[in-house]
Amino acid sequence: SYGVRSMVAGAKAQRPFLTVAPVQTDKTKESLVEIMKEFKDLLNDKPITPEELKKTQVNQTLRLPGAWETAGSVAGSISEIVRYGLPDDYFVTYPDKVRALTQDNVRNAAKTILHPDKMIWVVVGDRSKIESGIRELNLGELHLLDADGNAVK
Repeated sequence: SYGVRSMVAGAKAQRPFLTVAPVQTDKTKESLVEIMKEFKDLLNDKPITPEELKKTQVNQTLRLPGAWETAGSVAGSISEIVRYGLPDDYFVTYPDKVRALTQDNVRNAAKTILHPDKMIWVVVGDRSKIESGIRELNLGELHLLDADGNAVK
């Protein structure tokens, strides 16, 4: 889907796996169902295809030179190395490591990272238009927050 991004966010301890998907308000429920289906398929009978793996490898490696076009960008990468205790040659060896990934590597990582039945869903939208559909999915306990992050009773 257009605009859907998944990533493992940087952190010193447990790293969160995030998926961001801007969707039409009236398709919120259907979008949640589809995202859940994609995760379950990835773990079961529809692993990443060779074409998807290749596209991801190309995207992750060919964009690197452009990532260091400014002194601030270079400083940011050095900061990542220091913050996360990465080896000094991390960004030198990164492209070869990405290109060496196999479908089995990705599937094994997915089995470690993805737990569709234990996910925390954060859904932002017009409550009057999306709440009933979300409740129908029985994804777990709902916690409603206002725009400032305060609990709604």
